[in-house]
Amino acid sequence: MSLINQIDQDIKQAMLAKQADRLRGLRAVKSALLLARTERGAAEELTQEAEIKVLQKLVKQRKESAEIYKAQKPGRPLPDRNGRNEGY
Repeated sequence: MSLINQIDQDIKQAMLAKQADRLRGLRAVKSALLLARTERGAAEELTQEAEIKVLQKLVKQRKESAEIYKAQKPGRPLPDRNGRNEGY
């Protein structure tokens, strides 16, 4: 089973369970994978290595964003999904 098919199944489960955060993350991953597939050509499927590379890129982007936020606002926790900081 390809990674995109697995993500599709997980999206359906997240929708049924009303897990908004998980659903948002899965949709972002699926979008990045589909974009990578169309960049390489419509007929070509992504290899497992290419899929992993896309996922690593997404993780790196999220980590860098968190580091930038922490550097700009030292001592403050990351905001929750609604943009609020707990305890402030």
